[in-house]
Amino acid sequence: MTVGEVVWKEFTAALQEAATLGEQISRQQEAVEEEEARTLAALVEKTRPVLPYISGKVLVRYYHPGGQFAEAEKDYIEGIVVVDEFRRKCEGSDDTRGTCTGQQLVLTRKGVLLVLTREGHWSNWQNEPSSWQAEAKEVTPLEAVQRFDFADIVQGLVDGLREAINETEKKRKQLEKRASRLAGSKKLVED
Repeated sequence: MTVGEVVWKEFTAALQEAATLGEQISRQQEAVEEEEARTLAALVEKTRPVLPYISGKVLVRYYHPGGQFAEAEKDYIEGIVVVDEFRRKCEGSDDTRGTCTGQQLVLTRKGVLLVLTREGHWSNWQNEPSSWQAEAKEVTPLEAVQRFDFADIVQGLVDGLREAINETEKKRKQLEKRASRLAGSKKLVED
């Protein structure tokens, strides 16, 4: 056998081994992603009853015309940000302007998963305008786990629930104060 034949034989064997391994990994990845998607769908269903209480405003558009006293225009959707990959990048060597990019995974108040993809620019330079908007695309649980890390998604759901618990506790305390003041006012009216 010549050196060329030996090398060709080794190459063929390595190529076959790589193909077999690649097929195994592909099947395993597909199985894991499908299981993650089923789990995410179940988590969304378990979360659905509390979504009206934990949903907040998720910013999807921002426009500031510049000027010291100008007010920003903003648009929102109702939901919770599960994974936040929004970034601001600087242009050039200064930190006065740049681009707004990235994506977020949002669970809406109605229990729908959305991916927000953001584009725009920001500026801190002499009253230049800043604006960005996010395109929203509904995704399935499978598409979500293929796009974002499953552990990050679950952690985002937990964080959303924890934040909602804290906000709800604040609201409960405010309502207790209002009820207490009302009891005092009610006593005055009844006497």
